[in-house]
Amino acid sequence: MVLIHQNLYQEDNLTGVDLKDYFIKLIRGLFDSYNIRKSQIDLDIEIEDINLDVDTVIPLGLIANELISNSLKYAFQEQNKQGLIRVALKEVDDHLALTVQDNGVGIDPEQMNTLGTSFGYRLIYVLIEQLNAKIEVDSSGTSIQVIVKKYTKT
Repeated sequence: MVLIHQNLYQEDNLTGVDLKDYFIKLIRGLFDSYNIRKSQIDLDIEIEDINLDVDTVIPLGLIANELISNSLKYAFQEQNKQGLIRVALKEVDDHLALTVQDNGVGIDPEQMNTLGTSFGYRLIYVLIEQLNAKIEVDSSGTSIQVIVKKYTKT
């Protein structure tokens, strides 16, 4: 939230947020807060350079924060290979697609049924409803995509 406020007040446009700038700061802030070094986990960021309304960016940022935090906390436990987290946010046809993907251990198939019971995933699902979006989960590795159909460019 602080990043969004900083972004809004640094720009002349008080209604929109520079998506690329905001997400890069958010992601780098998460890596810093978890003390992650490049030697541990590589980061691949592909964010389109567009401005979006605050009502879309805030829930998208919170969703990305939860998904990336989960990757940093759980994906690379007991793993001896170099980790990779990929974050993409692009306009595709008539929608926005946020993808958070890692090459970690994946989600245990038995846990897939209870995925929505943790606080973090309940928050994600509430935010997805708020955005009138949908979520797609691929548990091998882990790839989660959030599709947002309605959003406003500024």
